[in-house]
Amino acid sequence: MDQVKHNIESLHEDLKKIDDADGETPESVTKMLATTRDALDTLDDDTHRETLRAQLEEAIISFENEHPHLMNRIRAIIAGLNNAGI
Repeated sequence: MDQVKHNIESLHEDLKKIDDADGETPESVTKMLATTRDALDTLDDDTHRETLRAQLEEAIISFENEHPHLMNRIRAIIAGLNNAGI
């Protein structure tokens, strides 16, 4: 789970850079920032990890065209959750 947490932290930092660069934050980025912040606080809770996984899968769809550079981070988190049996 340490690697999952590291990947979530990295994704959160990448999202904040998008926020800073745009001046106007897209709703999808704002939502994912809240998701990653919550995930870091509740990563030990199985229910929250399942919710995180679902939200990340949704994010893949919305970020695929707008922010393709985030896809590897998101996929790494999902793979880590898969490896943990979630």
